[in-house]
Amino acid sequence: MLKLTTTAAFALILSAAPALAKGPKAKVFAGNYNGVSKIDNAVGDSIFFTPIKVTINRNGKISGTAFRDIIGDRDVLGNDIPGQLLTVRGQISKVKTIQESSYQGKASGSFSDGTKWKATFNASNLLMIKGATGTATNGSFSGDFVVTSN
Repeated sequence: MLKLTTTAAFALILSAAPALAKGPKAKVFAGNYNGVSKIDNAVGDSIFFTPIKVTINRNGKISGTAFRDIIGDRDVLGNDIPGQLLTVRGQISKVKTIQESSYQGKASGSFSDGTKWKATFNASNLLMIKGATGTATNGSFSGDFVVTSN
């Protein structure tokens, strides 16, 4: 009987350990963000995504819009082709504590035109600063992805 009780108590402690050991959550990054992205190819063509406007919810889900403009993109008559409004989707994962009240999270997502992005989000409760830097790629195009909180 004592062995059964000890085994049950040990199992209860093990099942509670993950709940007690959980680190910071993606909710530390919740808020509204604005940013830009510029990607280039080897030939020198550039695609700008500006402004990028995204919201991160308490679960780390990222959603918003970005305006894409290809510099020098012209139709057969030589007229500028207007930019395009895109949706932005993503998710923050792997959140960790860097220092007391400072957090870092890895995020990835895409624009609705197929451009993929990856970024590292940083948040400091002491300085009230949130933002991210990373990269964006689409085929032969690659470049920077940057957003900061409002």
